[in-house]
Amino acid sequence: MWIKTDIVFGDSYYSEGFEQGVELINKLLESHSLKINYTFIEDYVDDVGEYAYAVDVEELEKDNLQPPRGH
Repeated sequence: MWIKTDIVFGDSYYSEGFEQGVELINKLLESHSLKINYTFIEDYVDDVGEYAYAVDVEELEKDNLQPPRGH
């Protein structure tokens, strides 16, 4: 694990967009042996917002990589 942080949103619309964006980014990061992991934090309440995620960046082992998608 390289980086670990929390990301907080004040609106569920942005929260859903974050999840969708991470899935797309992970597809691009596969070729670099990296993956962004996120976990929704239940019952999070703060002045910034209530939709929070614990986020970390993982370096994948070569055995865990999916083969590149061909045409």
